Amino acid sequence: MDVWRQESVWFKAAAVVIGAVALVSIVGLKCRSEDKQMAATNQEELRQLVLSENWDAVDPAETLGEEAVPTLEELLGNSDAGIREVALGCLIATDSRRLPGILARTLSDPDETVRRRALQSLVGRATPEVSGALFGQLDNPDAMVRGEVALILGRFDDRAAV
Repeated sequence: MDVWRQESVWFKAAAVVIGAVALVSIVGLKCRSEDKQMAATNQEELRQLVLSENWDAVDPAETLGEEAVPTLEELLGNSDAGIREVALGCLIATDSRRLPGILARTLSDPDETVRRRALQSLVGRATPEVSGALFGQLDNPDAMVRGEVALILGRFDDRAAV
């Protein structure tokens, strides 16, 4: 009889462990779902702040990091230069690994303020991977952009870049 009781205790203990694992899994899934909902809400709030040209958007952009990049990159295509400037500031705050390429493309922005902000931010972040985009900027109508791009390309330890 003792053997039966001992096995019964083991089965009950196993059932408790399995139940606990299931509960942790369910809680984890719920938390991930809530995190996604919160990120979506934060992205919408970020979008609204940028669209209202509110520089308070920088903090949520920094918090969201890489998650904010698609929204902000989309806003860089807005027709309003003020919105593009705030979106660029937010992108810089994310410190995304994609930032050098985005900055290089932004050097073609029609607004001088946006172009120059992108240029200032690109100086310490340019990588040889964006040298192709930078080469295209050597024909930029803005003399300051052309000059800074030439200096950036000259810093690369790559003969093809110069």
